[in-house]
Amino acid sequence: MRLSNSILVFLVFGAICMASSAQLPNNIKMSSNCSLIGSSENASVSSEVGPGNSQVTFILSWLNATSNLDMIISAPDGRKIDSTVHDPDMYRKNNTMIQYTIPDPEPGNWTAKVTARATQNLGESYCVLTLFTLAETQASSNESGNVTGVQGVEGCSTCNQSG
Repeated sequence: MRLSNSILVFLVFGAICMASSAQLPNNIKMSSNCSLIGSSENASVSSEVGPGNSQVTFILSWLNATSNLDMIISAPDGRKIDSTVHDPDMYRKNNTMIQYTIPDPEPGNWTAKVTARATQNLGESYCVLTLFTLAETQASSNESGNVTGVQGVEGCSTCNQSG
């Protein structure tokens, strides 16, 4: 039985998601959104950042290095963060990944807008991972042992693991 490329991609990203969520420190939570995007299409991923986060990191990852994807981050106040950001520690890119790390993010709804500049005929599978880092003083455990202080952290939609 031969698996289609998109099924294979989701299996790979699912394995990454499960491994990542199992190894995260207590003060970091993750949400993920994986999908397929075609050339010239846009997709948006929203993340609710709660108070007490010392940073938030958005990572766009895809498998095919010949695809050209881009990501722009919108802050709750409407400010756009793109590849022209002046702080080199905030933006990183290679052939299959774009990463933005925002220190001291304002609480509210952040949006990652993914744009496919070019993809294969069938499109490109991608994942947007969002890592929420709580300030050490905010990373406290409640009675059930769950870290508190992070709002809107979703589980991994690919592997159904809680974030």
